[in-house]
Amino acid sequence: MEPKRFAQKLIDEPNARGRRKLITAHRKFADVSLAESLTEKCFEVWASEPTVARRASHALTQLSAINRDPVIAAHAEWVQGIALITRGRLADASDRLEAAGRAFISLGLEHLAGRTMVARLLAVAMLGEYKVAKAIGTSALDIFERHSDELAAGKIELNLSNVAARRGRYTDAKQYGQRALTRFEKIKDREWQAMAENSLANTYADLNDFRSAERLYRDALASARGLGMTVTEAEIEASLGNLAVFRGSYGSALNYFESSRRKYEDLGMPHQSAIADLEIAYIYAELGLYQEAFEIYAATVPKLRSRHLRAEEARARANFGHASEKLGRYRKADSQLRAAARLFENEGNLSERALAELSLARLEANRGNYDRALEYARRAGDMLSESDNPRHALHAQWSEAEILRTSGDIESSAQIYRKLIRSSAKLEQRGIQQAALNALGKVAVLQGRGAAAVKRFEEAAAIVEDLRAPLPGEEFRMAFLGERLEPFLNLAQIHTKAGNFTDALIWIERARSRTLAESIVASRTSSSENPDPLFEKLSARREELNWLYGRFDDTDATDRKGLSKNIHKLEKEISALQRRVAGSSDLSGLAGHTHSELDISKLQKRLGKERALIEFVEFDGHFSAFVITDAAISFIECLASRTEIERDIEGLRFQLSSFKYGATVAPMASILVRRTDAYLERLLDKLLARPLEQAGSRALVIVPSGPLNYIPFHALRGAGGYLIESREVVIAPGAVVWLGLDKRRKRKSGRALLMGFADESIPLVNAEIDALGKLMPEADRFTGSSCSFAEYLRQAPGAAFIHLACHGDFRAEDPSYSSLHLAEGWVTAGDVARQKLNAELVTLSACDTGINK
Repeated sequence: MEPKRFAQKLIDEPNARGRRKLITAHRKFADVSLAESLTEKCFEVWASEPTVARRASHALTQLSAINRDPVIAAHAEWVQGIALITRGRLADASDRLEAAGRAFISLGLEHLAGRTMVARLLAVAMLGEYKVAKAIGTSALDIFERHSDELAAGKIELNLSNVAARRGRYTDAKQYGQRALTRFEKIKDREWQAMAENSLANTYADLNDFRSAERLYRDALASARGLGMTVTEAEIEASLGNLAVFRGSYGSALNYFESSRRKYEDLGMPHQSAIADLEIAYIYAELGLYQEAFEIYAATVPKLRSRHLRAEEARARANFGHASEKLGRYRKADSQLRAAARLFENEGNLSERALAELSLARLEANRGNYDRALEYARRAGDMLSESDNPRHALHAQWSEAEILRTSGDIESSAQIYRKLIRSSAKLEQRGIQQAALNALGKVAVLQGRGAAAVKRFEEAAAIVEDLRAPLPGEEFRMAFLGERLEPFLNLAQIHTKAGNFTDALIWIERARSRTLAESIVASRTSSSENPDPLFEKLSARREELNWLYGRFDDTDATDRKGLSKNIHKLEKEISALQRRVAGSSDLSGLAGHTHSELDISKLQKRLGKERALIEFVEFDGHFSAFVITDAAISFIECLASRTEIERDIEGLRFQLSSFKYGATVAPMASILVRRTDAYLERLLDKLLARPLEQAGSRALVIVPSGPLNYIPFHALRGAGGYLIESREVVIAPGAVVWLGLDKRRKRKSGRALLMGFADESIPLVNAEIDALGKLMPEADRFTGSSCSFAEYLRQAPGAAFIHLACHGDFRAEDPSYSSLHLAEGWVTAGDVARQKLNAELVTLSACDTGINK
């Protein structure tokens, strides 16, 4: 049997026992030619089909057990090393490959020994043993040039390029990469040409030559897809994701990273999956999802450490420190950043070490240690000035400018900001450009240059809009905007001080409830069908979670702790899956197409003579309010400080919580009511007394801000009683959202759906449903065991009025898991939000349903 055909037959056999039987049955073909064919087959497929490479390794191991020829044994060691690389066991792979090389040398097969060095150089480099890698590469190049082996020499140069890049020596990396690419083009090897293009493109990206990088990535990706090189395709997609991050194209980056991660998971390459997780965590932090990034880093750092991926571990720790700092976990940030700096120093990567020190500088500034922070920043800046990557110097300049500004040296910081704006624009670093524009605007405010401040803030806001528009998924858009609201609020404050209340309100609305307004439109236009297998996995996990929810109330208290732990673990997994589904979606441009600017004239016309809109805003720790009627817009400044309002809210919530004890506190009911009313009167006096002078007797549309979302405005009390007793009160997240919803066509009639689920702590729920039933005798009523979520799903789409009376639970740490308690257990806000309703009015009559941040 021809060796190549027999090798393919062995690889096609999925069972190890079957392969052994084949070799035993055809013992006369079990020779060195078969070993060579299996080795070549492994090299053909390991970058695209690692599982096939592992089968080749198993076959060679069985072959060497039957035929003790030392050449076959050396081939077996070689291919076992390759298979170990695909599994991420790099130290073991290096040992096997070194043993194979020694064996070939002892057999006088120098050229084969050199070929084993190609894979060993890769494994050793990923382990961070760069001096060893360089020595291996130099030896191998000598061998291949003596044997005129252009392919193998190119592979070595490509790996040496990657070694140089991992140490921050991008000019050296570029030279090695270009030489490797030239060799592959010369021999017309398209597979290795694609890998070289990807590697060289990475170097161009590090040198900030984005156009050259993108051109090479596109060429490489087309080749990889055409040749079925799945591993290389995944690597290129991750590289394109990083390029998109560098350029501020976060939507594209999420898509590329998610596609790359899925391929690694399907291929069973855990070390690459861990590295893909790093990319995902990094962009989460860039978008402001710091808790999510923190959790990924906490899980990934130990994996990288156990696999001896030192460079990746160093990068993970540096970003872990950044996420920790943003969450205010300064001790964790300090330990991770110092560990990262040590690892980078051991790597010989002084640029990355300097970037870790910049993060330490920001950490010291947060603690108020400005002298020490400035020392760190300037020392890091000196190191980064020698870097081949021009973006590094921008980070150093930004850190120094921020430290100078917060420490009071305004003029020195302004000089750096002006320089940063020019250089960041040139280098396509729009994130830094936006931050510098906003900072320079704040400097202009301090210097009394209002027109200059407005110009800078408007430029900063425009960049935020451009970067945000292509983001998929409302969670990503919300987090991104939440991190970058400052220029919008700064503009609103400048306009209010100048008496330009219309412009001020427009800027407030551009910052407020944008994501909600967009998601309402998206939910009406998007299809519920999704063939994505990740979506199917998400659906299965949701069903599993609902089953656990249902078990919770039927479980003894002693067993609930373990069940609760499983529930929270599954909730986290579902949240992560939801982000992955969103990250792989293409909602490009949704924000720009669905959001309309607040039209003040339309708002005033819609309000008419019967309604007034009161929109609260917080400036410098004090709440103020816009009052809009059909005739005028006014602004009432400094109603109350955030501190005093939060104190009153806390007091009110304490008093309200006392009523939960029912009969136990009944004798004190009149006292509790008086105490509660006192807080309700105090809050009305502070927040609404002056705005009501402007609103007169009109019905109210109230737009809260921050902690004001915790206030039950309907229940605030004045001289004439509770506010709701004298006028209609509507709460809205923003004027744009209210305007969009209020102009919907009203339903003239329709049936009502009344659902209530009572227990011993809320025994009057059934009476509530009966009372409503008398007002709406045609209503469909469901109580007790018939008040199920399944029944809700059947009945709700056709109902004009929906009333749900039950227990409610607010989850501040993840609001989408806030829940209502129906007959079969908990129904989350996420479950309800996925349903399409046509109702005129939905009432949630339960505890905690009005709570929000």
